[in-house]
Amino acid sequence: MKQRGFLLAGPMLWAAVAAGTLILGLTVALKVQSARLDAAKAHLEACETRYGEALEAIRKQNEAVKELEKASKEATERALKAKEKAEKEIARMKPERDRLAELVKKGFKGQCPAGEAVKKIREGF
Repeated sequence: MKQRGFLLAGPMLWAAVAAGTLILGLTVALKVQSARLDAAKAHLEACETRYGEALEAIRKQNEAVKELEKASKEATERALKAKEKAEKEIARMKPERDRLAELVKKGFKGQCPAGEAVKKIREGF
């Protein structure tokens, strides 16, 4: 007696086991890759959020820099005006300073003009 079906059942069984193993392996791989994709999407979303925050911080810094540049320009203008005014005052006072320096060099001769006033005050006490 020949049992033809028995020999065929062995390879068919192995083919079914192989197909089941392949399907199970592909299912596991699909789950792993889906989890990795979800993690990558979450990471990308976090990066986009940080990128947006960084752009906002840069925009605020640029505004602050513009304000500081404006304040610096105004301060420079005020300083230049004050310098010009001081230079005018120096030029105006220089002749008087020179005159007083010449008087000091010549020396004072005579009685101190305040001497009489001091004497009168002392007598009053």
